[in-house]
Amino acid sequence: METKFSIEPVVEYLNGYLKYDGYELVRHGETYRVREIHGALVELEVPSQETGEIGYVFIDEQIKKCDLKIFEGDYDGAITNARSLLEAVLVGVEEKVNGEMVPYDGDLLKLYRRVQRLLKLDPGRKDISDTLRQVLSRLTSFVSGLAGLRNIMSDAHASTSRPSKHQAKLAVNASKTVADFVLEVLMRQTNSENITEETAPESGVG
Repeated sequence: METKFSIEPVVEYLNGYLKYDGYELVRHGETYRVREIHGALVELEVPSQETGEIGYVFIDEQIKKCDLKIFEGDYDGAITNARSLLEAVLVGVEEKVNGEMVPYDGDLLKLYRRVQRLLKLDPGRKDISDTLRQVLSRLTSFVSGLAGLRNIMSDAHASTSRPSKHQAKLAVNASKTVADFVLEVLMRQTNSENITEETAPESGVG
């Protein structure tokens, strides 16, 4: 900082050596992270500070914990943080749309279904294509599966089995994908002033 030197050539130089061990430095906002070249995690763009109701600080913390625990081999912990990440996003979205805090009883699937209805993402809608309905249904199935996976494999409970790396990465990447999708839909609907009864048929999920 405060020099004429550029960081990009340094990163390029270090990556020339890191690649032999299967790693690389990648830019993440204002910082750089080390990731596996052939095992990269999904990147989730953290909401801006202006959307403070979404709990952007907590979300950013959970993202960092997910990635770090995968890197350190703490796969139980990664699954726990994957759920915490998704919970934070869904609770924040529900609060933003409703304009008030809604009590959360720990039932992740029930929470997700409430957010589905608020954002018009219910796969039961009659005005969406079969393909889109299948995608939305799979998202619901994942949220249900994440809750079960956390119960048997995370460090939040007495685990009956220990997760492997690929299982933990699946939980983390899928959580980030669902969270990113929900946030994008919220922002799109908010910007278009479409969170009303007059929302166009496909606009909620397009």
